[in-house]
Amino acid sequence: MKRGLLSLVVGLFLIFSSASSHAEGPSNFHPNVDVPSDVAKAVEKSYPGAKILMASSSCKLGDAKKDSFGIVVDAGSKNHAADRNPLRALVAVKNNAGWDVSEIPRDVEYSKGSMDFLSEFWDEKGFKGPYEIRCIILPSENPAISPDANGEFIGSFAKTPNRHALHLCFTADDTYNDWVCSSISIAAPRPVISFVQMNAD
Repeated sequence: MKRGLLSLVVGLFLIFSSASSHAEGPSNFHPNVDVPSDVAKAVEKSYPGAKILMASSSCKLGDAKKDSFGIVVDAGSKNHAADRNPLRALVAVKNNAGWDVSEIPRDVEYSKGSMDFLSEFWDEKGFKGPYEIRCIILPSENPAISPDANGEFIGSFAKTPNRHALHLCFTADDTYNDWVCSSISIAAPRPVISFVQMNAD
């Protein structure tokens, strides 16, 4: 009888622990959500009610080395269509009038096809990691994000890549080391996709 009662208590504890773990997300996934208040206000103006889920550190983006942040938000039902994934990848760039917020298209086209690069990071429980937004020079000294790792420059960046310019790179698939990067240049003064690395089938 005591053994049966003990088994019941242990079982209930494990169920409760599992539910708590799912509610809070993986214990090793603690995304940075800290951005300056004026950046948060600019995001709110562009996406009313959106919740910042992930943010990069400050990044001196592109040829002009402009202050920038890469941000992932839950845009909420007011800001997305019938699809069930409300995630949006944003780049906030500082200009003379304040912060300009641009959205990076989720459906990315590259030489081997196209892919919704945020599709792996949302389920019925919400945002799931691990997830990273890196501020790096491309081609990078880190071989993980590189043409040698199946990556390719896109658009005007393929014609004249600046080997000293910084890019904001968003995780597209953590398992396969997939990335979508954005930057600015003289030819592309607003953030656009600059580099794509897709190894997943």
